[in-house]
Formats: sequence, structure tokens, C-alpha cells
Amino acid sequence: QDSLKSAEKLKEFDIKVEEQFQRVTSGLTDVRAYTQNHEISISSLKTHVSEMQGKIASFDRNLKDCNLTIKSFGQHIDSIKSLKFKIENFELQIRTSENYLEKYLPLYTQSQISEALHSCLSTTNKRRLILFEERKFRDLNNDIL
Repeated sequence: QDSLKSAEKLKEFDIKVEEQFQRVTSGLTDVRAYTQNHEISISSLKTHVSEMQGKIASFDRNLKDCNLTIKSFGQHIDSIKSLKFKIENFELQIRTSENYLEKYLPLYTQSQISEALHSCLSTTNKRRLILFEERKFRDLNNDIL
């Protein structure tokens, strides 16, 4: 009887061990499936991270290109400002020359004509020239002012 009880207890123990083994095996299968799902997720995330790194590198290159373009644009603006300054200087020189030609050249020309006429006219005609010169030089002087 003792041996029968022992055999029964051994059989019950065997059954319990077998049940626990089945539960552990089932649990391991569940853990394996869970792990495989996570490995797939991790792989997908690694791919996504790799794609993002590529996009970031591309963005960095584009940003550098933009910065170079902005720098170049700034240099062009500086060049345009310099050219504008030179053009304004030339315009001032042209206005100065036009002012001289318009106001002083007639006076200079008249004085050259008067000087030439003074050397070749008779005394009577010189007096008439002097009267004419007074009016003419006064008018030319008023134009200058």
C-alpha cells in the first residue's frame, strides 16, 4: 500500500510537472511571439531612423546651399550699392559739367569774342562794343547767379 501510495503520488507529481512544463512551454511560445513582434517593430524603427538620418543630411546640404546663396546675394547687394554710388558720382559730375557749359561757357566765349574785337575795331566801334558788352556781360552774370 505504501508503494501504491508512493506510485500514485509519483504519478500525481509527474502530472503536475507535465502541466507546469506545458504552461512554461506555452508561456515560452507566447514570449517568442511577443519578442518576434518587438523585433519586427525595432527593425521598422531602425529603417525609419535611417530614412530620417538621410533626410536630415539632405536638409543640412540644402541649408548650406541656402546659406551660400544668401551670402552670394549679400555680395551682389554690396556690389549694386557700390555701383549705385559710382553712378550717383557720375551723375553729379555730369550735372556739374552741364551747369558749367550752360552758365560759364557763354561768358567765356563772349569774353574771347570781345577780346578779339577790341584788338581790331576802331575807337568808335569799340565804344559801341563796350556798351554792348556791359549789357551782355551783366545778363550773362545774372544767368550764372
